[in-house]
Amino acid sequence: MAGVQVDTGDHSRAWASLGLRGLAPYWFEVDARLLLGKSGQSALHLEAEYDLRLTQKLVLQPVAELAWHGRTQVEEGEGEGFSETVLGLRLRYEFTPQLAPYAGVEQQRQFGSTAALRRNQGLATRDTRAVLGLRFWF
Repeated sequence: MAGVQVDTGDHSRAWASLGLRGLAPYWFEVDARLLLGKSGQSALHLEAEYDLRLTQKLVLQPVAELAWHGRTQVEEGEGEGFSETVLGLRLRYEFTPQLAPYAGVEQQRQFGSTAALRRNQGLATRDTRAVLGLRFWF
């Protein structure tokens, strides 16, 4: 897949995105994206998730994300190298395979120079958050 990713917030920016998405052995869904931005910015994001069927309709889904950045961007609070993980657990109810609301919890953590930048800016390097969403496709 290829496209454009736009990050919004305090420091909005656009990236050219190249990626692969598919099913790995043992039914792990994986997503790998290479992001290229202006001024030589680059990032690599890897994500893996797995569906554990508790019942026909109820699914527990562990999720793991990893991020690497190719260059330090002080304004965005991103350091070069391995910078961030997000580990989560989502519980969804599939009314149909095409429509499934979910609720869960995620923990985000920064590492290395990214963590040092965030500490210097007086920001936390760990964050736990609740997530609610709707998974749908047509």
